[in-house]
Amino acid sequence: MTILSVNTQKNNTKKVDALDRLVESLSCAVEQSLPEKHNFEALESELLSLCNEASRLVMAARLEELSAEYETYELLIDGDRYKRHNKGTVAYHSLCGSMKIQRFTYRDTAVRNGPTVVPMELTAGLVERATPALAFRAALGDAQCPGCQWEEQLKASHRRPPSRSTQWSSVGSSIFGGSFRSTKRLAGCGGATGFPSSFGSTESKA
Repeated sequence: MTILSVNTQKNNTKKVDALDRLVESLSCAVEQSLPEKHNFEALESELLSLCNEASRLVMAARLEELSAEYETYELLIDGDRYKRHNKGTVAYHSLCGSMKIQRFTYRDTAVRNGPTVVPMELTAGLVERATPALAFRAALGDAQCPGCQWEEQLKASHRRPPSRSTQWSSVGSSIFGGSFRSTKRLAGCGGATGFPSSFGSTESKA
């Protein structure tokens, strides 16, 4: 079995070493998944499938970390106080597949039965339970062609979008409509890397 490695002159040694290990692991995984005699088409398809699954697992782990990071009794969001509401496991969707993430919702304390938010969704920039990349692709797809067509395009590109029967089908209309605005207001300052400066906990974590 031939093991591939990356040879490059980049200064970032740690990144290069990590990439070498990644390529080696992918090479081994592909070879173990395929029969001894296989063509390049089969190798390419299996490699793309493995990359999807690896990316999905990495994103799921990061979303779990973000959920735990802001798990507290109360939060301040844009100056408004939100109290911990319900805990649940929800399916979130990406170009690489769906992920089940356990997270809390938080409810606005100033409004009776007020609106709820999910801190993890805000800091990750999720839209209608879709990752930023899937949300962008959904908006672009809705603008260019019917959903069934661009879903087929994604699958032809070896991506793993959720079925159109899930909530993700409303992502594009949410962006072009009005339901995306509240999320954008809360998450816009911090982007995908963190909360806005006004997004903080009123209780320090142990």
